[in-house]
Amino acid sequence: MSEKFQNQVKILLRILPYIAQDSDFGLKGGTAINYFYRDMPRLSVDIDLTYLPLDNRQDTLFHINEKYKAFAKRISETAPDLAPKFIYDSEQRVKRLDIYKGQDFVKIEINHVVRGTIFGAEQKSICQSIQTQFKSFVNMPVVSIGDLYGGKICAALDRQHPRDLFDVKLLFENEGYTPEIHKGFLYFLISHKRPISELVKPNLLNIDSIYYSEFIGMTVETIPLADLYNARDQLLDKIHNNLTNDKKEFLISLKQGEPKWELSGIPNIETYPSVQWKLINIRKIPASRQKPALDDLKRKLSF
Repeated sequence: MSEKFQNQVKILLRILPYIAQDSDFGLKGGTAINYFYRDMPRLSVDIDLTYLPLDNRQDTLFHINEKYKAFAKRISETAPDLAPKFIYDSEQRVKRLDIYKGQDFVKIEINHVVRGTIFGAEQKSICQSIQTQFKSFVNMPVVSIGDLYGGKICAALDRQHPRDLFDVKLLFENEGYTPEIHKGFLYFLISHKRPISELVKPNLLNIDSIYYSEFIGMTVETIPLADLYNARDQLLDKIHNNLTNDKKEFLISLKQGEPKWELSGIPNIETYPSVQWKLINIRKIPASRQKPALDDLKRKLSF
């Protein structure tokens, strides 16, 4: 594994205990998968967090902004060799916190829109390989496997980055595509900024270049490029094989702006902020664009 990635991991492991002190967050993404659910099959160098409370938007934005500042303050006070840097959005809210040591840095990112979980979060200890190789330990809230892989699958369909496809490959080799994970996928599918049709049947990207430039050196064992393409094909097959007619009808009803929530199979799905935001945006689509988009979704769902 590359020295650069390992340097970033060392920074990340120094930061995680600060995050673990705040029970309002659940760790998600590649770091949660590879350091808490797996025994470090690959390195992960980002800290992606779910804000667990389902507060109103105004309170949430305020609290998240304050928590970013609190993380930076605690890190600066107790680890003077680490340098926090805020990244702001167009409204001057903190959208990301980067922690530098020299030229290396780790990103801390809290999703402002996709808040709360379907299956909750649980306390988990970091894996044995991290403890042994990096002499580091932390116990912290991590989102459930349904939420974790629901988000990861949507990321894999969106970005098609080798690291996401690698995580999906290991899912198929271990837990498999379970009903819980399928529900998590549905939740993140209707929470995503992309149109549903672009995720259920995305344009397939060539990942050869990014495999060599951004993935080689991240894994303990060398993973052939062909394995990642196969994982992508397998993922699309799993999704479509598990999208029953009632779930397809639900997705189409949502796209029409009149969702049949009972068909989702997820209790209270309509109360989640990201789902409400998706519906608001769908209802803003002009009629001239709505019908072609709806027809495209029906075609991609074969419904």
